Amino acid sequence: MLFEGKVIECVCNYLNEHDFEILQKLSTREQGDDIIAIKSGVKLIIEAKGESSSNQNSSRYGQPFTYNQVKTHVGVALYKVSEILTRELKSGNDVVVGIALPGNEHHRKCVGRISGVIKPLNIVLFWVNEDGSVDVEGNLV
Repeated sequence: MLFEGKVIECVCNYLNEHDFEILQKLSTREQGDDIIAIKSGVKLIIEAKGESSSNQNSSRYGQPFTYNQVKTHVGVALYKVSEILTRELKSGNDVVVGIALPGNEHHRKCVGRISGVIKPLNIVLFWVNEDGSVDVEGNLV
């Protein structure tokens, strides 16, 4: 089960292996930009989502999200990276945004249905696989 914290950890490992410096890596209890990294002067900001609730007190803890829950989380992630892009572009910063998700069927199907919006906005997708490996779609830097 890929909880959000594990998705963040796997993406940060991937970024470290590709010479990014991790400036910020939030836990699931912290608010803000989940991952901020930099390489060659370009800032990368990533919103991450897991495939189940990471709250042990939740009745859904450890159970995979339904397709409708996945749609909601992907929608929230898309909104968040849109906010980030708006904020950073207003500040004149050179930024790349990304969304990190579990590479499962529900998440891939959901994102596939909105890929016509994701690609023109240059949102990088980080697909985290069960084995912890990461597949990337889009241009990092």
